[in-house]
Amino acid sequence: MSSSLPILHLLSTSPEQTQRFAMNLATLLRGGDLLSLKGTLGAGKTHFAQGLALGLGVGEETYVTSPTFTFINQYEAKTASFQGTFFHLDLYRLEEQDELFEIGYYEILRSDNIAAVEWWDRFPEEIPPRALTVEITQTGDQKRKIQLLSDEREWAQRLLKQSWSPLI
Repeated sequence: MSSSLPILHLLSTSPEQTQRFAMNLATLLRGGDLLSLKGTLGAGKTHFAQGLALGLGVGEETYVTSPTFTFINQYEAKTASFQGTFFHLDLYRLEEQDELFEIGYYEILRSDNIAAVEWWDRFPEEIPPRALTVEITQTGDQKRKIQLLSDEREWAQRLLKQSWSPLI
């Protein structure tokens, strides 16, 4: 996925704005969509996943956390365009590719649900071409550059129809 083409660049000045960008993106998601959340520790991947969950209709009373130790968290999502499960995966602690079988990774990828995967780049050969990469780069104390990348034409068409602000 490292050769993916940039589709959109966004600048976030706060964790709340990062969440709002993700909520905006969530309105475009469909069953079967996969997102690779890429960034260093503390870059804002979990804030982004929290925004996705909110945008997918996961109630505000549900606390969305990083599944660093559980590997997978799942939330019931319900919007006008999607009713199903939002999976949030964290592959940071996995050592071997075989462990993906053990956690149910392949079943999630074959489902019609939506999944956001942190640290997917630890197993780059396992990232399907249809996945959208969300690359978050810390550029200041609260500032983040968010880049959306994919080689799939469909992602470009979907993303460029949306109103995004601010663009960089």
